[in-house]
Amino acid sequence: MDKNSVIGLLLIGSILVGWMFLSKPSAEEIAKRKQQQDSILKYENKKLDETLKANSSKSTSAASANNGVPSKADSAVVLTDSAKHAIANSTYHDFLDASKGENKIITIENELMKVNLSTKGGRIASVELKNYKTFDKKPLILFDADSSTQALSFGAYGKPFSTDSLYFTTDDKEFSVKDKESKSISMRMYAGSKAKYIEYVYTLTGNEYMMGCKINVVGFQDLIEQNSSYLTLNWQMKTLSQEKNKVNQQRASTVYYKYLEDDVDKISEGAEEKKSLESKVKWVGFKQQFFTAVIIADNSFEKPTDVQTATEKDSKHYVKNYSAALSIPFAHSTKPETFGMRFYFGPNHYKTLKKYDIDLEKQINLGWKLFGWVNKGLVVPLFNFLAGFNLNYGIIILILTIVIKIILLPIAYRTVLSSAKMRVLKPEIDEI
Repeated sequence: MDKNSVIGLLLIGSILVGWMFLSKPSAEEIAKRKQQQDSILKYENKKLDETLKANSSKSTSAASANNGVPSKADSAVVLTDSAKHAIANSTYHDFLDASKGENKIITIENELMKVNLSTKGGRIASVELKNYKTFDKKPLILFDADSSTQALSFGAYGKPFSTDSLYFTTDDKEFSVKDKESKSISMRMYAGSKAKYIEYVYTLTGNEYMMGCKINVVGFQDLIEQNSSYLTLNWQMKTLSQEKNKVNQQRASTVYYKYLEDDVDKISEGAEEKKSLESKVKWVGFKQQFFTAVIIADNSFEKPTDVQTATEKDSKHYVKNYSAALSIPFAHSTKPETFGMRFYFGPNHYKTLKKYDIDLEKQINLGWKLFGWVNKGLVVPLFNFLAGFNLNYGIIILILTIVIKIILLPIAYRTVLSSAKMRVLKPEIDEI
């Protein structure tokens, strides 16, 4: 082997070693992957628990059919109450009481939307936008309980837990607010005692598409695994079809996100992709053709944040499947830890999104640079002005078309004049 070959092999080896070092996952990524792997164990434990309960119920039925004497086939799965309690306790630990309950729906609303909260998971189960209808005149549901997930996941007792399978309690009642009136509702999931709980505090203001949400974690400093520096907020949504043409909805729908110290970005509308965002994130938006659902941190979501989009091909009711795994900092403090955020549930209306001053309006595609400036500076303000007269959108578009044609008339006139001159000159040019 000559000298050049040896040098070449050494260089290739150095590049491979350098690449392996640079691509090595960080401690945060390793911890996140561990949580994801642990979640599989959680579902396996849950399935095992359900199987044991089912078998126990089956054996009880068999015993009744045999005058109280279990059959030989079923005697092996008969469990005493103490054994059942021991299994449940080893599965849920301090969350044993929270694993049992009744799913209740609590409705809060303002002039623009109706929000249903579920005591199972303490989550936002569904949102209805009051001022809009679907193409077939039905109430416009942004998402419902069957098409959405909102859950905090964390590791405790050497296994993963997720709040979507646990029950929250509240002493607050349903309410409705108007104008600038604001009201909150608290939902808590206790872990063995009143001193340990996770709490959602939802706040609704009249005449607003923005909804406040605070997550309070109290007394969990020794309960959550010490090597974990964050909780994961899993937010998932299958967007419901609201227009007649599903293909058009798919072409206009995707996940948008804004980095804390950078611009807005997105996954391509035509892509089915999962992205891991390695910088702090300000907000993540699940954009549809005419509406959007956005989760916004008061400060930021920590890294890593995972976002994913997939097309719902086999369902006529759903357009796309969105998901986001958002990292919420957790310092294991003996004092209550609070994470503030907001939800926007509303239309892709430029002026409405613009007023929040966090670049939400960049979810609206205004066209390529020059056309974007024209749309932003002329078309959008004129559209909003005409919409203030409560005109039909068809009439507004017609007026906009006429106005734009009048503005472009000098250019069109010069084009027509130049074309006419060329027609006059054409015979002479042909003769030459």
